[in-house]
Amino acid sequence: MPDKPSWDTSIEGKSPILAADPSNEHSTIVTDDAEIQAERIRRAGIQAQELAHATMRTGSATFLAGAQNRETANRLNVEQYPQLAEDLARALYQQGKFAEALTYATGEQADYIVRLQEAVDKDDDADCGCPREVVEGMTLCRRFERESIFSPRHNQVVTVKECSRCGDLNAYAGLPERQTKIAVLRALSPLADDAQILKQV
Repeated sequence: MPDKPSWDTSIEGKSPILAADPSNEHSTIVTDDAEIQAERIRRAGIQAQELAHATMRTGSATFLAGAQNRETANRLNVEQYPQLAEDLARALYQQGKFAEALTYATGEQADYIVRLQEAVDKDDDADCGCPREVVEGMTLCRRFERESIFSPRHNQVVTVKECSRCGDLNAYAGLPERQTKIAVLRALSPLADDAQILKQV
């Protein structure tokens, strides 16, 4: 028989995944009241957002300057060298000029640009809902960074993330609020599974 938890998990407002043995000084899971825990999660989320936004703003000017230089060079030569149209389209969509980029793009690139615009217009917290893969007890991230582009909606450079399972795209600056909470909860409760974590957000 496994040992019973040494903490009280029956008190309303307490969560088993946020509880820990008070006698264990090395415990990384918090035993405070739900309101205190929620406030800590909120503050951690704000700090993560502020750091991410500051970093993105710093790099936005440099990123845009590079894309604008590539646009200028390719635009001057695209008539003579039509094969530069794809590079010009990329320089344009990286600046958030999706409609103009589509005038130079064809095939898969044109389809991708349409998906990029949809990703930028999508709510930052929108999620495809695909399950995360678990390997040897470790829950793996299913989204990977596709590229960075300038988002007119966010008015800064954003990260485009793609789901490795369904190909869904979303674009956001920093980590969206809901995903920030999930990340904090996972850090606080590394042994909790997704079902337990998602009940808290």
